Amino acid sequence: AFFNLLTLDTQTSYIAFSEREGLNKNHGRLDFYFLFRTLVPDGIILYRYAQGLNEYFAIGLRAGIITLFIDLGAGKRQIVSDETMKLADGKWHEVKVTRIGTDKIELIVDNRVNRSTLSTNGVRAAVSLQPVLYIGGIPNSNINLTGSGLNAHGFQGCLASFIVEGTVLDYSSALALNGKVKMNVCSEWTSVSIEKELMFDGLITKNDRKDQVQSFKNCQLFSADELDDEEEDLNKLCYDFTCIHYGYCTTANDGPICDCLETAYTGERCQQCNVLKD
Repeated sequence: AFFNLLTLDTQTSYIAFSEREGLNKNHGRLDFYFLFRTLVPDGIILYRYAQGLNEYFAIGLRAGIITLFIDLGAGKRQIVSDETMKLADGKWHEVKVTRIGTDKIELIVDNRVNRSTLSTNGVRAAVSLQPVLYIGGIPNSNINLTGSGLNAHGFQGCLASFIVEGTVLDYSSALALNGKVKMNVCSEWTSVSIEKELMFDGLITKNDRKDQVQSFKNCQLFSADELDDEEEDLNKLCYDFTCIHYGYCTTANDGPICDCLETAYTGERCQQCNVLKD
């Protein structure tokens, strides 16, 4: 179920994408999907803006909860995940953001029943957020985050299965890569870096998490065995990324099955083009 694993080792690490085929081209869509795993309670995961316009879209962690901050021409709006669920717990979490019509943005975290919606009345039907998409952080602190509650620190941890408006992000096509970024792996963290980040901004003290820090020594947090076990559990379910190219997923006893009949693709995940060439 996991693909395109990514590790960001520092709060200054990020990947930047320029406008390309498959990303938003003023069609009114605004859909994002990804998985994340971290112990650091604050950090920007995604930032997108329109050059020359005061329009932007940001997703990040703030005090351990997912915060979505958006301005598409009708003023700033904000939506947050369940504030009783702290997500900087070293476990994988699933995030989906969808624009519904022209007046709502929906944030879904971990497939919870209580889905939140956000009114965005007055927003233009077409979205102009095209030029630059940042994953994992932003290049400098001058980027507009006023009113979001997010700071300029980048996300530190693991990301996976990033899908932007129906297109799987191809890291090899990135415009720029900054800092310590590892692709196709969720790497292990040392106890030193964990202890440092647990004390970040005083949100979690060393004493509060002393036992947890101790248990993560010797790189136990993101061990390969643990990741494999978690992948095995997630592989038994249907997710947005299970069947690509708009294939339909159904759950069977042995795991998910992709129905590719209404697509131009075949394969276990509808990943192979089935169009005959002249």
